[in-house]
Amino acid sequence: MPSGTQSDLQAVWALDANTWKVVGKDGTCLSSTDGGFNWNPLSVPASTDLNDITFLSSQIGLICGDEGLIMRSTDGGGVWSAVASGTGNELNALWSVSATEVYACGAGGTVLKTMDSGLTWMPMTTPTTAVLRDIVVSSGSGFAVGTLGTIIRLSPSTMGLNESDIALGVSLSPVPTNEEVTLTVIDARLKNALTAEVIDGKGAVVMGTGLIGDTARFAGLPTGSYVLRLNRDGVAVHTRRFVVAR
Repeated sequence: MPSGTQSDLQAVWALDANTWKVVGKDGTCLSSTDGGFNWNPLSVPASTDLNDITFLSSQIGLICGDEGLIMRSTDGGGVWSAVASGTGNELNALWSVSATEVYACGAGGTVLKTMDSGLTWMPMTTPTTAVLRDIVVSSGSGFAVGTLGTIIRLSPSTMGLNESDIALGVSLSPVPTNEEVTLTVIDARLKNALTAEVIDGKGAVVMGTGLIGDTARFAGLPTGSYVLRLNRDGVAVHTRRFVVAR
C-alpha cells in the first residue's frame, strides 16, 4: 500500500488496531488512523534519520535517531519535542520495561537509561565501542547486540555509578512542598561530588547548582511537577521527582 514517501522506513508501532506510527530516514514520521490503509506525514523537529519508536502509554511516546536524537510526545504522537540525551552518537533502538523505565542503545557502545518516561537520560557503562543495534531488558538484566558479533550483558554492575547508593546518600524535603525544597547530602563520599539540576514538566532545566557540600536549596518555583537530576563528573547518576503545590 502507498506510504506517500520514498524514504527508507525503519520502525513501526501500533497504539491500537487503527492507530499506527512509522519512522524512517531524513526525519520521516508517518501516522495512520485507519488500520494502515492510509498514511499521513507528521511534522517533527528533526531532519536526521529516525531509527526506532515506542509508546509507554496511549499518550507518551519516544523516538530515537542519529546524532543522539531523542524526541518525546505527550499527546499520542501528534506533537514531538526533542529532549537532551547527553550523547551525539546515533541511537538505534528503544526498549521499555515499564511506563517509566526505558533503555536506548546505539553507536560507540552507547546505552542510555531513563526512569522518568524519557524526560531525562543517564548513560550506562558498557565494555564495547561497537555499534549496538538492539536492546532488551527484563528483571534487572538484559542484552544489547551489535556489529562484529557483539553481544553484551547488561546488569546493575555495568553501571559506572551505583544509583541505589546515591539514592540512599541524599534526601529531599519537604516533599511535596509549597515554598522551598532542600537537598541534603547524607553520605560523606558524595559531599562536593554532585551537582543538581531542576527540570520542569517540559524538560527544561530551570535551576542548577555547583558542587554541593552539605545542602542545596531550591525556592521560587511555580506550582507544578519537577525532576531533580543529580550529576557526577558531568554524568547524570540519579533523578527524583517532587511537586510544588500551593
